[in-house]
Amino acid sequence: MSKRIMRLLAVALVALLVNANLAYAATSTVTPPASSTTTSDPALQNGTDNQTVEQEKDDEHDVENEQEAPEQEDEIDASLKDQADSVKEVDEDLGDGVQVTAPQDGSVTNDATIDISGMAKEGYTVIVKVENAAGEQTLTVPVNADGTFNLADLPLEPGKNSVEVQVYDANGNKVGEVEKRIVKPGAAMAKLSDVKDSWAKDTIAKLMALGIVNGTADGSFKPSDDVEGAQFVKMLALAANLQVDGQQMKGFADLPDGFWASNYIAAAESKGIVKGDDDKAFDPTQPLTRAQMAVLLIRALGLEDKAEALADKSASSFTDAASVPEWAQGAVELAAQLGLIKGMADGSFQPNLPADRAQAAALIARFLNLKETVNPSQPATPTAPTTTVTP
Repeated sequence: MSKRIMRLLAVALVALLVNANLAYAATSTVTPPASSTTTSDPALQNGTDNQTVEQEKDDEHDVENEQEAPEQEDEIDASLKDQADSVKEVDEDLGDGVQVTAPQDGSVTNDATIDISGMAKEGYTVIVKVENAAGEQTLTVPVNADGTFNLADLPLEPGKNSVEVQVYDANGNKVGEVEKRIVKPGAAMAKLSDVKDSWAKDTIAKLMALGIVNGTADGSFKPSDDVEGAQFVKMLALAANLQVDGQQMKGFADLPDGFWASNYIAAAESKGIVKGDDDKAFDPTQPLTRAQMAVLLIRALGLEDKAEALADKSASSFTDAASVPEWAQGAVELAAQLGLIKGMADGSFQPNLPADRAQAAALIARFLNLKETVNPSQPATPTAPTTTVTP
């Protein structure tokens, strides 16, 4: 066979192979690699995931900055809206023929009344004790001939309503007890004239429902006013479920007799949250700075030792770390790591900037979310004191 023919055959063979490869490529699906150096998503270019991007967006709309609304509500505010449709009821079998149907502990409702009912033996006595903003009352509920009892339309007050049901036998011996707490949000908010347009209105509503914050004497909340030390410590004492009544202050001798927040300050002092006249983090009559609030919150969480350990580290979450006072450095850093405080959109913290009442409410709401994680032994729901004081 001549060389010319062999060359023609070789060229034909190559052409066949090329056409076969092209045909295969046209009918095949090519899957790109899982990672690529080029992408239209700047978040992926920066090596961050979607969760981090959303967090950055949330930080830009920090709820501590009253100029901008938060990206999303706190979890407690969302759960409040979910629960506020109706009272959740629960049946409890107390034994010895006693059954009580009452609102579940921690129920949230916008209704003005609740019902309590059940079954008991003939001759038994049912006592219902109610404590709320209107005061305390004790009601005796008769047991019907068929063994049923019913207390319908028991009125609720805005804020916290503590309801206790006790059942006694014919000899006066207690045979069962049910303690309930019902929180009624919403009604008190109608009295506040200046919160409907506030970025923190839902948080304020939640804290008002729990009895942690109140309006002022003129029916307003003044969300953009500076928060004073005594006002913030009152919120913190109630949120931390401290025993307020009967406490005596050891420091703060310069406060006038009968100072409205004395009990709250004394309760916080007994737990080491405030520390007397030389406490740089607390002045009862002066506006609090953002750094001071961070210190008080960390103390209330019982994390002061961990904060002190962080104070020696050079790394910081904020660009203006050098301006954080030395006594607050560890607390500010730990509070940032916990998500208790957030920085401004430019990455700074502004530690010496006075905080306002709306910002204080936001921090207290975060504290309520955190305290169960940090210290699970603390009660989940604050218990309001019998003393009612309006800052």
